[in-house]
Amino acid sequence: MSERSFVSVVEWLSGLENPLGESSPSLTTPPPNPTGKYHHPLSPPESRKRYASMATDPDLTPKRRRVALPAGHHLEGTPRANSVRDGIPNLPTASPSRSDRSESWSESQASGRSSPLKRMVAMELAPNGLETKRMESGDPGMPSALAQFSSELDMCSIGVGVISDTLQEALQQDPRFRHCLPFMFASPADRDQYGPTPSLDRVDSLVKKSVRCQDSQQDESGWNMLVHCPLLEQALDNIETQNQSIGFEPCTTAKIIQEYLPTGFMPKMVDFCMYVDIGTDKATRDVSKRLRQELPCGVINHTEFHALRQRPITVSIETKTPRGAQPAAAELQISTWHAAQWRLLEDLVARTGGSFVDLTFLPAVIVNGDEWSFAATTREEQNTVLWLEKKFGSTNSHHGVYKTVWGLQRLAKWSIEVYWPWYRKNALGLCDG
Repeated sequence: MSERSFVSVVEWLSGLENPLGESSPSLTTPPPNPTGKYHHPLSPPESRKRYASMATDPDLTPKRRRVALPAGHHLEGTPRANSVRDGIPNLPTASPSRSDRSESWSESQASGRSSPLKRMVAMELAPNGLETKRMESGDPGMPSALAQFSSELDMCSIGVGVISDTLQEALQQDPRFRHCLPFMFASPADRDQYGPTPSLDRVDSLVKKSVRCQDSQQDESGWNMLVHCPLLEQALDNIETQNQSIGFEPCTTAKIIQEYLPTGFMPKMVDFCMYVDIGTDKATRDVSKRLRQELPCGVINHTEFHALRQRPITVSIETKTPRGAQPAAAELQISTWHAAQWRLLEDLVARTGGSFVDLTFLPAVIVNGDEWSFAATTREEQNTVLWLEKKFGSTNSHHGVYKTVWGLQRLAKWSIEVYWPWYRKNALGLCDG
């Protein structure tokens, strides 16, 4: 079309009326081109050309592009073993070990892909290994001191004498406390020698929290925070006998010192530990300080946990949830923890020339949701024997809480009257006081 014809068409279009009354874009005559030539639009940049060609060529689209990688590498960025086609099968990578006291699948991976039951079997076969027995009072292999303590907890599990009779009248009239039987009560002189009896209001609060945790399927840390820790506080606070105090520490991150871990045992942890306070006696504190200067990690225990660095551990407590624990998980943790503790004590006794005549077992508590059970370990030559397991209390009823408190207070009394005198004489080498 000539330039003159183009101008005529533009003039004709400009003269048309807009039947819709809408504004039309203005049409203007393009400026005359002095060269008489018209230019095509500029070509798109090279990047657009490549994109357009990729859109029309299926072999060049982003989804089909392949990046050349060295053998054994993949696009995810994680190096992998060569495939079976290269002559070497893919090997699973080991999961990193975890510090939490749960027997998770990844922890099993790190410890040889084995369940707690399989680990227990492996520990039975290890040098200085493990043996498991049921806590039967007639077993001739059970130390007499352990048999006696077990019998006391049998009475506790029935509920004999677990409540001071100063509360009897109030409990009999309170509808929250059912099945109020005379044998549950004892005189203050008998009952409160172990520690104070908690009020019904405090017991009722623990029962409600326990039921709530059970109904909501709370995890282990929730149980520890809401039920187990307040119960331990209620049972152990303000207990002092013979000017010696007892306490407990949450210690879910406490690791066993490597020097005390027996061969073939994987490191394990527990949730709480009872301890005795070494007190203010100068001789005791001086010897304890000197030992800490010589022992691994500068601590008096088989764990480097800071809060327990100068407080000898007496009773270890492992907690689990009813739905979250694998079979034998708690037993595995207690047996490993105690095996390391026995090795520490043997080292201390070897330094002082002492003996284990007056210390024949180490006590433990296994908590499974709302059920509290007693366990213990003994030593036969260099092997650890785990004695399982005697239920003594619960938190799903008021009567059960009173039994649990009494059982914990009985363990505290053992810590002060049996463990501490033995420890002071045979581990610290102090014969006086």
